[in-house]
Amino acid sequence: MRIRIKTQITPGQAGGMDNLDNALLGALSAGVRKWADLAHGNVVQAVSKVGKVSRPGQSPAVDSGELRASIQIVPTPGKLFSYRVQAAKFYAIMLEYGTSKMKRRPFLRRSIRRARKQGEVIVREEVAKALGI
Repeated sequence: MRIRIKTQITPGQAGGMDNLDNALLGALSAGVRKWADLAHGNVVQAVSKVGKVSRPGQSPAVDSGELRASIQIVPTPGKLFSYRVQAAKFYAIMLEYGTSKMKRRPFLRRSIRRARKQGEVIVREEVAKALGI
């Protein structure tokens, strides 16, 4: 399961933007990576309840810790400033969306949405620092 944090700039576009210098590109890259780190932290935190059984609609509780350990940030190939926060365990999608025998226990999409506004602020701050404003 993958949730993407993405921008509209591709590597080819960035190379053609004369007014976008290396400092600004670095700031965008750092800001988006910090945003991805924030989203990753939110997802890991969502699946960190130990010792409690989760109810439908709640984030899944920790059993073996394998789901939590499988959550990772992966750069999107061929795209600048784009990362995926994903849970690599096969049962993550069953927890997120539910099955015919189990109600959903969402943790990924909800956690990513929580990071959205903060992430936008982080990127703006990094760009403002690069521009000296």
